[in-house]
Order: sequence, then structure tokens, then C-alpha cells
Amino acid sequence: MHATVYVYLHPESFDRLNAIYDHPKLSKHVRTISYYPPRFPKYESVELFQNECVEAFSERNYELNEKGIANGLQMSDEDWLDYYKNYNSYYESQQALIRGARLQRFLSRVFAKLPKLDSVDYCDKHYMQPPHILKGMLKTLLGADLWGFSFGPRDIKSVLSAASDADVRLKNAWLSDVSKAFFRPAHTNTPKLQSVFINLQSLRLVHAARVEELDDHAINAFQGLMGHCQQLQHLHVGGDCRSVMTFDVIGLVLPWKHLQSLKLGKIELDESKVVNFRQRQPTLSWFEASGCSLKSGTWESLSKRLEPYSSSIDVGSDWYATSSSKPWPRYFTPF
Repeated sequence: MHATVYVYLHPESFDRLNAIYDHPKLSKHVRTISYYPPRFPKYESVELFQNECVEAFSERNYELNEKGIANGLQMSDEDWLDYYKNYNSYYESQQALIRGARLQRFLSRVFAKLPKLDSVDYCDKHYMQPPHILKGMLKTLLGADLWGFSFGPRDIKSVLSAASDADVRLKNAWLSDVSKAFFRPAHTNTPKLQSVFINLQSLRLVHAARVEELDDHAINAFQGLMGHCQQLQHLHVGGDCRSVMTFDVIGLVLPWKHLQSLKLGKIELDESKVVNFRQRQPTLSWFEASGCSLKSGTWESLSKRLEPYSSSIDVGSDWYATSSSKPWPRYFTPF
């Protein structure tokens, strides 16, 4: 049995994780920690909270529950105050978990008691919330659709630093909703983070940062971090909008001795660099580019130049192409 434990920024979720790592049998089977990081923002008054709710629900035409509360949000002042109090209670419960270095210390203590832990999933799987957490959120008027949350970059650093503190040799790190702050040298250019990346076999990094928002120091620090990933077999880098990254920024000019699959999403590509990279990667069996733009060259030309290295090439349309040197079922790539 290989178990995945879902962790949310909520006291009851942390209590459950405590119970698992203290359990003499369950703790021995946990392979993956799936950490869901959104935080409640602070609203200084019930009026600000009400305005935010009305705006968010009207934009999404969202129905909160079968009672139709979200349809116009026609509630009394007393109802709004109750929701606001519940919201603040939830907010304060989160703050108590993350003040100072509490999150990192807690996770480090837990990780050290999970002998088979080798994967961390920093994700946005809000649909996996257990009923008791969902019930608490409904009392805040948020429901399951977490429209107002922030994704703290400190949480990514806390999770990965905790793995380093606990001497966990992570094989897989799947990171979503990575903000611009993650790329700052103070985050990426640290021995703790580098020690985690050294042993990774698969890495997913889906970010929300535009490359033009990253200065040279951030790019150099990120390239240095990628340079520590020499054991990678599977790499997936993507973003929320096109032209946010390039081959050079990702570090794909480096030799990758073990890379078997490469998936790029909404990355700016250069035809010649893609071909040169493929020529230097004899171990690569699967290449996929989705939602990418070509700075130079064409998809048709690229597919022809990749033919000597591929048994199967699919150029479905602009922005999309796949290339494989052998049959490669998608489930071979652990993303």
C-alpha cells in the first residue's frame, strides 16, 4: 500500500496528519504529501468582506448551495455579520498554523516520522477537501470555489525546507501555482532547497510568473537550481500564459543524462534550440509542447527536423506538438 495524505491549511487537517505520523502502521506507508496551500485573505470590516463576496459571486454566476444564497446574496445585516465572524475565525485558525516558522517546524517533525516519504505535491486540488473542512468553509460563505485565496510562496519554501530538515530524499516534486516570489534568489539560491532538488527524478513546475517580471538575479538563481537536478527523468514546466519562459531560462541548454520525458506548456520556443536539445538527449523518449509559441521557425519544419529521432510525431495545430521515439503511454510520466 502506497498512501497519499492530503494536507490543508486547517487545524483539523493538521491534527489528522499528526495522528497518521504517530500511528505505528499507517506512518510506514505514506509515500506522498499533497499540500493544498491557499490562505484566507484579511478583511478589516464586514463591509469589505461583503463587497468582495458580491463582486466574486456576480462575476462567476456562482450558486453557493441549494438554498440559493449566492443568487444576489440577499441577506440581512445580521446574516452578513455571522458569515464575517465565521470567516475571521477560519482566518485566525490559519494564521496560528503559519506564524513564524511554525509550518516548517511542524512539517519537518512529521516528515521525519514517514520513512517511505519520497514525493511532495503542492497543488490546487480543492475538490479533494474532506467534508469537515468543506463544512467549515461553507459557514464563511466561500463554499468549495476558493476565489479569494492567495498562494503564499513561503509555503512552498516551508514544505521543501521541511523535507530537507527531515533528511527526506525526495524523488518527486510537483509544484503548481508558483508565484514570482519563488524565483527570488533568497528562495531558490539556498543550500536547503538545492539539497532537495539534487535527488529529484521528476519535477513539475507550473508557475504564474512572466519571464519579463524576473530580473537577471532571479533567472540566474533559478538556472542554478535547475542545474542541481541532474537525476531528473521527467520534467514538466508550464505557466498560466504564453511566453513566460524560454529554453534558456529553464536551463535546457544543460546536458540531462537521464531525462526520459519533457513536457512544456506555454513556453517560448526556438526551433533550432529544440532540435539541438533533442540531438544531445539520447535518453529522451517523449517530448510534448502544448500552448507554446515559436520565436523562430515553424511547427512543420520542426517536425521534419525531429523525424530522425522520433518514431511518432504529431503536430495537431499551432501551439501543439508531440514527439516520441517509442510507444510512450502517458501514465509512464508521473505528472
